[in-house]
Amino acid sequence: MHILLYALILFLADYSFATIYNVPQAYPTIQLALDACAENPVEGDTILVSQGTYQELFTVPPVSLCLMSNYIFTQDTLDIVNTVIDGDYQGTMITIDEHRPFFNLQGFT
Repeated sequence: MHILLYALILFLADYSFATIYNVPQAYPTIQLALDACAENPVEGDTILVSQGTYQELFTVPPVSLCLMSNYIFTQDTLDIVNTVIDGDYQGTMITIDEHRPFFNLQGFT
């Protein structure tokens, strides 16, 4: 019983210092938020993107993180419809390093 409790405490401690990087409130672009996350990565970091159209190409750094719209909290499909990543046909919109431990992309059009 004590071992299970200790393991649970260690598991939760890994996520207790994770940061939410808000786009565009704190970071005007997704790439700037990703860059900030890469400077001091913590397991469970999240890039949270508000509704809007983001015309950018970006590279996800080789750290564990989640890139999500507000849909994750609201469960309102309008958050998916109105949170758009638009590469404007300029190239690959999202480049993801194959050596990444974990990456979750959710809630975008």
